[in-house]
Amino acid sequence: MCNSKNWHENAFFGMHYDLHGHIDDLPGFCGKVDEEQLYRLWSELKPDWVQCDGKGHPGYATWFCKTGWATPELVKDDVRAYRNASKRLGIPLGIHYSGLRDSKAVRENPDWQCYGYDGSKTGDGICLTSGYLKELMIPQLLELIDDYDVDGFWIDGDNWGAAPCWCKRCQKTFTERTGITEIPMSPEGRYWREYMDFFRTLFEEYVTAYTSAVHERKPGCMVCSNWMYSVRQPEAVKVNVDYLSGDFTPNYGADRAALEGRFLDSRNKPWDLMAWGFTRSTVYVDWEKSSQLMKSAVHLSQEIAEPIALGGGTMIYLAPMRDGRLSEAEHRIVSKVANEFAHPRRKYCFKTQSASEAALLHLTETYYERNNPLYNLGHAHEALEGALHAMQETHRSVDIISSKDTLERLSDYKLIILPEVSKVTPEEKAAILKFAENGGIVFGTGAYFANEFADALGVLADGETIEEPTYLLRNMINHRRRTAVRFNNEGCSMLCPVQPVKPLAGTDVLTNIYPTTDGDCEEGTVKPVATMKRYGKGVIAGCYCPIFALYWQCHYYVVRDLLDDMLKKIGFEQSVELDAPEYLEIILRKRNDEYMVNLLNRSAAAVMNPNRIVANTLNVVCNIKLQIKDNGEFSNATVFPEDKEFKAERINNNTWEITLPKVEIHSVVTLRK
Repeated sequence: MCNSKNWHENAFFGMHYDLHGHIDDLPGFCGKVDEEQLYRLWSELKPDWVQCDGKGHPGYATWFCKTGWATPELVKDDVRAYRNASKRLGIPLGIHYSGLRDSKAVRENPDWQCYGYDGSKTGDGICLTSGYLKELMIPQLLELIDDYDVDGFWIDGDNWGAAPCWCKRCQKTFTERTGITEIPMSPEGRYWREYMDFFRTLFEEYVTAYTSAVHERKPGCMVCSNWMYSVRQPEAVKVNVDYLSGDFTPNYGADRAALEGRFLDSRNKPWDLMAWGFTRSTVYVDWEKSSQLMKSAVHLSQEIAEPIALGGGTMIYLAPMRDGRLSEAEHRIVSKVANEFAHPRRKYCFKTQSASEAALLHLTETYYERNNPLYNLGHAHEALEGALHAMQETHRSVDIISSKDTLERLSDYKLIILPEVSKVTPEEKAAILKFAENGGIVFGTGAYFANEFADALGVLADGETIEEPTYLLRNMINHRRRTAVRFNNEGCSMLCPVQPVKPLAGTDVLTNIYPTTDGDCEEGTVKPVATMKRYGKGVIAGCYCPIFALYWQCHYYVVRDLLDDMLKKIGFEQSVELDAPEYLEIILRKRNDEYMVNLLNRSAAAVMNPNRIVANTLNVVCNIKLQIKDNGEFSNATVFPEDKEFKAERINNNTWEITLPKVEIHSVVTLRK
C-alpha cells in the first residue's frame, strides 16, 4: 500500500484532456501544444489537478516514449508541456493511459490478443494472461514517473475493457487453478460462473501488479483504474488503488452520475466523477461520424451537481485540437462552470457524509448473474437504477450499498430496498431479517424475493408466475367480489413476469394485479401482488413483479405514484419532507455539526430525447417548501446561494419549516448547531 499522503483526498475540481493519438493523425500532431496557454487557462479555472493524454486506445503514446510506440506524426512532447505548466501552478498531473484496450499492441504482438470462445479476435482487447503488462504497460508507467515525475495515473479501458479469453494459455491457466477441465463456451455452460470469476481474479491481480509497481517507484503517485469498484464491480474493495473514478456517459450524464456517485460514496475511498464537456448525437450515424457540440454551462453545471452534492470530486473532460491547442471558447464555458458553480460549493459539499435514511442494496451475486461479462452492465443495473429514480422522484434521499455493507452497516438506515434481486446469500438474508427484527423496514421486489422470503413475508405463491399482460392500478381503494370500487382509477399494463401470492394470517395486502383497467373483474382474477407484515419490531414488505425495471424502462407516473403509496403504507417516514415537482431531487448530507439538504433541479426547459441531448435552459423550480424534523438539535438555518426571501422558522420544538423562492440548478439548505 502507498503510505504517502493521498493528494486526491483534497482534489475537488479537476480537468481532463485526452487525445487518443492514432496512425491516421495528420502531420503536425501536437505541434502547437502551448505551455503558456495551459498555464493561463488553468490559472483562470483553478483546478486542483489536471490529467493529460499518455496513451489512448489506439495504442500510441503522446510523448517520445522509449518503450512502445509514439504517435507517428507527433511533433512536440505533449506530456512535457502539461508537466511544466502544472508544476508552475503547483498542482498534481495525472496521466490518462489506456490499459486493456490497445490496438497497436495486439497488431504487433498477436499473442497478446484476447480471443473469443470460437477462436475469433475480440477487437483491441488485451488478454489478461499475456505479456502485455510486464513487457509494455509497467515499463511505460515507470518511464513516465522517471522522466516526467508524474503524480498519478487514470487507467482507462480497464474495468470496462476487460474480457474473458479463450486462448489456449487462458484455458490452461484456468484448469491449473481450479482443477476444472471442462471449458464453458457460453453462459449456459456448466462452469460459466467459475470461468468468469477466474478472469475477475486475473483482473484484480493485473491492477494490483501495476499499482504496486507505481507505488514502489514513487509512493506519492496515485493510481486509479477507471470504473473499478463502481456499480459495474460491486464486490468488496481489495486492490490497493488510491481513489475511485469514472467518466459518465456523454449523453444524459446526470443519470449516470446519480447512480455511480451514490455507490462510489459508500466505498470508503476518495472518489470523483468526470463529465464529458462535449457530446454527439448518434441517432443516424455512429459516434466517430457524428457532429460534436460543447455542452452549455447550464448543462455541465447540472451534471456535476450530482457528484458535488454527494460529497465527491468532479472533473470536466475536454478534447484538445489535434495540433495540441486547447479551445479558448470551450474554456470560457468551463471557466463559468468552475468559478460560478463548482468552486463556490466546495465549502458546503466537499467531504460531507451521507445522512440518507434509506438504502438500495446492490448485491454482488445478483449483479453477476445478469451482467454482460466481465464488468459491463448489460441489463443488470436496470432495476437498481429504476429504484433510484423512483426514490429521487418521490423526494427520498437514498444511498446505494454493496453486499459487504449489507453485512456491516444496515443499522445506519430506517429502510432498505432489494430491487429485483435474484440471489441472496445466507449471510445476506440473515442480516436483512435481523435488520427488520430490530425495527427496520425491508421492501423487496420481484418473484425471487416472494419465494426466498416467503416465510418472513407470510405469503404463499399463488400458482406460477403470470406472463400475459396484467395491470397495476393506482387509487384502487376496495374490492368486493366482482366489483372493483375505483376513485380516479388509472392503470399500467405489465408485460413481465408477475408472481401473485396468497397472504397468510397477519399479512396485509398493499396492492393487487388486475386483468384489465375496467371495474368489472371475474372472480379470482384479482390477485395480491404486494404485501406487508410485521416482523419483530419492524416490517417486511414486497411487490412481486419487476416493478423497478419497469419504472426504469418507462417512468410511468402511475407506477411511481403506486410505489410512493406503498412506501408510505409500510411506514417509511423521512426526516425531511419536500413539497415540489418530481424533478427536484433531494440529497441529505452531514458534516460535524452541520446537516445539509441538497436540492437539485433535474429538469430541462426543452424536452430531452435522442435528437435533443443538450440543455441550455432549465425550468426554475419555484415556491419550495421543506419540513425538517431535527428534535431541536439545530439552532440556525441558511441557504446557498443566498436569497433574501428565504424563510426558516420552527413550527414546534422538533420541526423546521422552510420556504425557498426558487432553485435554479442546485441549492443547499444547511442547519447548524
